[in-house]
Amino acid sequence: MSLLDRFRENDSVSRALTEASRGAGVSVSPLDGVALLLFCAALADDCGGDIATTLPDEDSVALFERDISGLLEQSGLEGRWDIVAFPDYDVCEIDTAPDSLRRRRAARVRALRAIYAPRLNGPRLWLVSTEDALRRKTMPAARFAELTAVLREGDSWPMEELVGALVAAGYQRRRSVEREGEFCVRGGVIDIAPAQGDSPVRLEMSGNAIEEIRSLNMETLRSGERLREATACPCHEMEPAGEDASFDSLRRDHRALAERRAFFDASILYPETFGCLRGPARPDAFSILMRVDARRAADETRRRREVASVWLQRNEFTDTEEMAAGFYEADGGTISLPSVSLDPPGAPAAGLRLPLSPLPPLPISLSDIAARIREESGRADVFVISKYRDRLERYLEDEGITSANVMSGDLRGGFSIAGEMSAFTDAEMFRRAPAAKKRAARPSRPKDRAPILAPEDIKEGDYVVHVDHGIGLYAGICRRQLGDGHGKDFFRIKYARGDELFVPVEQIGRIEKYVGGEAALPRVYPLHSGRWEAVKRRVRKKVEELAAQLFRLYSERENAPGHAFSGDNIFIRELAASFPFEETADQQRAIEETFKDMERSAPMDRLVYGDVGYGKTEVAVRAAFKAALDKKQVAILAPTTILAHQHAETFRERLSRFPVSVEVISRFRSAKEQKDILKRLAAGEIDIVIGTHRLLSKDVLFKDAGLLIIDEEQRFGVKHKEALKMLKSNVDALTLTATPIPRTLNMSMIGLRDMSVIETPPEDRKAALTFVEEWNRDSLYVAVGRELARRGQVYFVHNNIETISSVKALLDEMFPDARTVVCHGKMPEKQIKSTMISFYNNEYDILVSTTIIENGLDIPNVNTLVVNAAENFGLSQLYQLRGRVGRSYKQAYAYFFHSPAESLSGKARARLDAIREFAELGSGFRLAMKDLELRGAGSLLGGEQHGFITEVGFNLYCQMLAESVDKFKGLPSLRPSPVEVELAADSFIPEDYVEDPAQRAAFYKKISSCSSTDALDEVLEEIIESCGPAPAPLANFFAQSKIRLIAPDIGVDRVKTYASGGLTDITFSDAPSFKKFREAPYPSDMSIEVVYLPDRVRLMHENFRPSHAIREIMNYIITVKLAADQEMEGRDGLAD
Repeated sequence: MSLLDRFRENDSVSRALTEASRGAGVSVSPLDGVALLLFCAALADDCGGDIATTLPDEDSVALFERDISGLLEQSGLEGRWDIVAFPDYDVCEIDTAPDSLRRRRAARVRALRAIYAPRLNGPRLWLVSTEDALRRKTMPAARFAELTAVLREGDSWPMEELVGALVAAGYQRRRSVEREGEFCVRGGVIDIAPAQGDSPVRLEMSGNAIEEIRSLNMETLRSGERLREATACPCHEMEPAGEDASFDSLRRDHRALAERRAFFDASILYPETFGCLRGPARPDAFSILMRVDARRAADETRRRREVASVWLQRNEFTDTEEMAAGFYEADGGTISLPSVSLDPPGAPAAGLRLPLSPLPPLPISLSDIAARIREESGRADVFVISKYRDRLERYLEDEGITSANVMSGDLRGGFSIAGEMSAFTDAEMFRRAPAAKKRAARPSRPKDRAPILAPEDIKEGDYVVHVDHGIGLYAGICRRQLGDGHGKDFFRIKYARGDELFVPVEQIGRIEKYVGGEAALPRVYPLHSGRWEAVKRRVRKKVEELAAQLFRLYSERENAPGHAFSGDNIFIRELAASFPFEETADQQRAIEETFKDMERSAPMDRLVYGDVGYGKTEVAVRAAFKAALDKKQVAILAPTTILAHQHAETFRERLSRFPVSVEVISRFRSAKEQKDILKRLAAGEIDIVIGTHRLLSKDVLFKDAGLLIIDEEQRFGVKHKEALKMLKSNVDALTLTATPIPRTLNMSMIGLRDMSVIETPPEDRKAALTFVEEWNRDSLYVAVGRELARRGQVYFVHNNIETISSVKALLDEMFPDARTVVCHGKMPEKQIKSTMISFYNNEYDILVSTTIIENGLDIPNVNTLVVNAAENFGLSQLYQLRGRVGRSYKQAYAYFFHSPAESLSGKARARLDAIREFAELGSGFRLAMKDLELRGAGSLLGGEQHGFITEVGFNLYCQMLAESVDKFKGLPSLRPSPVEVELAADSFIPEDYVEDPAQRAAFYKKISSCSSTDALDEVLEEIIESCGPAPAPLANFFAQSKIRLIAPDIGVDRVKTYASGGLTDITFSDAPSFKKFREAPYPSDMSIEVVYLPDRVRLMHENFRPSHAIREIMNYIITVKLAADQEMEGRDGLAD
């Protein structure tokens, strides 16, 4: 019997279903978790038609969408309904939204397509949404259909009409598609990324017809499988229902909005341009409503109007008060259908009550879980729903428990009906909340997807460093004619005294952007003056001294005695199973790398880098637990008292089911409490102690310390770091950071410190929308008011204790209904703690504070940050502060207000520009490099090295240091000598083939980074698919690139063609390589004659044609390489 069938058998449930299916507005309670899903599934089965389910919030929508699908499948009802989630969209539709908002827009458009689709046969519609989302006005069905382009092979679509249709639907024309809502045209090829989030497609046109449709990979720009049709839905919901006056006003206001980057609910201000989302129209449709607070909805509407009105008045937009006043008509956006209301546990007793009881959490050990299931099986039918079905089923069978029905699933919220049935989930057994539904990832190429350690892009006007010629000014790409009359592209660099250097594009790897960190411009010398060589010699000497010191410390640590921790066990697996989220691949790898280090006898020294909220703390929890299982004590060092207490709460919650003692020592604890903690710590009675620099005091003694975890090491002072060195000398050390100083990263990159990088954001994590502008009350009203309108909370950072009370007074005046509280570091410790706890518990709406909140507070309901006098903060501080918001499904906002622009210093303006620029997720490393530029190398890397870094730039300095360390380690140099390839033919990417200079530079960079001929072939295919058939100069450039890749492996150091004589000379780095060439065969179909001279191989070309000759040279070298590889394989076979 299925779980659903057993649930239906209860008399109370059966009566409630009968009453509810009549649609007379009855309410049923208490329903939550699995019981809610079962009741909805049963009711839908009884009604049989379209269903609209309204839930309290978007988290509930995401879980319900996923869970109801799984339950219907288990109950044999799969395929009956098309489950469609319709999310809310709380920002202005007419702004150019960043990626996170584009995804949200795509989800709404995708839902509208499903809602408006005709359903003559097949699955019925099951709409899942929130009341907020359904109240929001949207595009009417007729207009949506009019703007939707359905594209099929063979259809007649003149190019101009198709482009016009896409533009009318809101698509933006680009050079290449990178995200939803974009298209590009190249000849007879059109690439489209549908706004609804479907896979991108490539259309190949033949005249006025669509000849072929294929899927498109946006990462490689290569087409894939053939498709019969594709659909491009409109990009925006905000489209006019008709050509009315309000839309004319909206068009005018749009320009001002675009300049201000304003966000508000446009549908409130321009109601005549929108229609209401109507519910399913068929007579058998039914509505299921989870009760929401009607007063809250009305209050939110009022606040939205107020915020939008203030913005319009400030910018002198069209007066739309009359339109806004009548926006929410009685049935506007609601679904008028037969309905039932479902109430959660704890709701006032009303309507029909079911005999359901929630299940309390079970002891986390498998033996205790089995005992409880055995006990329950003796008096009721037991269902167990778990992600770990196979493991649990085997364990229960081993324990002799065969009566329980074990099902596969990831649900939360079990229940029991006394004496009849019980349903257990992972939430009760392992305290594991289910992950929200995940959509399959689709390749894309936005800027924020670049690798964390990727170099900065070089732009014209930037200072660059050429390894051999020094610092100069980058002046772009230029075409030059060589002596043989053929063209070639070069990077142009300007030096002192008018000197210029033209660097072949294939040598782009020898150029780095200059990062020195000085306000003054770097020193630029003339070419061939000898000054750069002298600078490099001086810096290299100092670098080798530093490398010797670093290598000595590294060797001492590697050879120091340490504790090899035990391997995996059942307790570690159970802790992992209780993690309430799905680990990202990066996070799981960081955990495994940390465990591997801990299991070595040498002390661990690992850095875990990841953006704010990416899951570094969970890595620390797992490591600390592993140490505690081996009876080793753990010290966790946090930069602030608040963060220390937040960590303590997290560790206690995660380890609550295990016999692990967690304590926190800080100024929030009394002297008596601190004394008691220190006594127990020295006696070995505390497993994990968490604190600030107080842990570094001499009176803090451990009985058997085994692991030190440091959060944001760069926040500690010099004296504290010296104490840390002493503490780290013979224990494992794990450092967590979101904004690493470049020196720390460099230590990892040169192999003196292990590093794990977590660069995958949690599912549904959105980048906070960032605004930087001059201080003004109207903008503040917009910022705070819109957050209060959605019942969220606000951080207001004002880092001046003397005037902080006046800021609170201002906020009290502007928002009299809001609960505002102040917190700063000079308040009594108990008051700080109680204030923070009260704010955490949602007893206040606005927290006005100093930077005391910079580290540690993790409150999902706080999604707006306001920073006053932002010009007075460091870049890393601004970044950390922004990381305090955006920890839930809601879109977060960060407002950085500054003094009038004319009063800002150059560095302050640069910091504010940077925090606006680095707005996407995972920007920590690029921000650290920018911080290096702004603050100076000495401040981050130590004064002793300061001048040397300034002279050669940070990147070259790090490269020289890495080479010196490798030398001390006895490792060979990995940099091969460059091969000279001079072939008498045009070799470049033509401007009329790739018009954009930046795109050409990007292609050159991609080609130069290839490490194999296969990779080169893939890049060439990508370029051809994107831009069309390769012209001869591009084909020549790829052939030369292949020669450069292969030549070092077979000892070739130069390949030069003489067009006048029709011959090519190949010279070698050593005699054995020359010998291999003499002995190797060459293809008989080649129209060349091979002549072996005493010191070179000469190729004599018949009827010399440049492109043909290049291919023959390439094929000849490839043949020799294959022969050499076969010879090597033969030797290996004999050795075996």
